[in-house]
Amino acid sequence: MRPEKRAKLIKYALAVAFAAAGVVMMLVRTPITAEMSATERWRVLSDAFFVPGVLMLSAGALVWVSNFGVFNGISYAFRYVVRMFLPHSGKRDESYGDYVRARAERGGIKGYGFILIVGAVFFGVSLVFLALFYFN
Repeated sequence: MRPEKRAKLIKYALAVAFAAAGVVMMLVRTPITAEMSATERWRVLSDAFFVPGVLMLSAGALVWVSNFGVFNGISYAFRYVVRMFLPHSGKRDESYGDYVRARAERGGIKGYGFILIVGAVFFGVSLVFLALFYFN
């Protein structure tokens, strides 16, 4: 297997494992019992898949938005405060404009689409269970 294909497979596997762990935690919190009706089971399964799906979609959306420089002001302010209190932590005369230009030259985070895809799949599964809940 090619290294880039293997790396992509590992990323997807870890994201699915993370989301599946969220599903398991939700099911431990509200277990499915034999006394539950089918409608109640669909609701619990919908909730269990919804939370990890939305969390993964939200994380992917935050990375996507940060690539547009939305958090540049916050990161510059944090960096400025750290440099003010720590001696020998780099040049202190960097302006905000220089900081933004340097961040733009480095580029944003790449290769995070797997988070959005896995989140969308789990969210889609929750919608299927929600439809079963309402039409049962």
